[in-house]
Amino acid sequence: MTEQHSDHCGPHHIKDGILFGMGNPLLDICITGTQELLDKYGLKADDQILAEERHIPLFEELCQNEGVEFLAGGATQNAMKVAQWLSCKPNTTVFMGCIGKDRFGEILSEKAEAVGVSVHYQYHEKEATGTAACIITGSSRCVSFDSGSNSENLQSLKATRKILQCGVV
Repeated sequence: MTEQHSDHCGPHHIKDGILFGMGNPLLDICITGTQELLDKYGLKADDQILAEERHIPLFEELCQNEGVEFLAGGATQNAMKVAQWLSCKPNTTVFMGCIGKDRFGEILSEKAEAVGVSVHYQYHEKEATGTAACIITGSSRCVSFDSGSNSENLQSLKATRKILQCGVV
């Protein structure tokens, strides 16, 4: 009997960890919001900005929203999620990056692992996990990024090079 799978699934002989990505992980914190919320933080529909000090309280405010959705994000991690989805087999993708030892880091790990990505984060003791506040208003999307511990990714890259040279993942 052959195993049934979705049309988008790749071959079932794909090895664990076959695709490796390293980048700046972000926890996407998404809500359907209002113009009033954008105005409160000096944001505009379709903004894509780095968060300033005045935007930092926005991240916690979004978490209090009844319809908040948390997603594992960041460009490379998103690419790993798509590849993982196409493979239809857990742990075919491996992702490395730096996150904080905080609540947002825990949520990020849970969300990435829930879609089958094998995550191996470097944990930063003092810096927060990178976040992206995503506010949907009508057909517009405003995103404010707080890079958090991603500034430590250079150290992670140096450690990763040693791991890859040894053939250990």
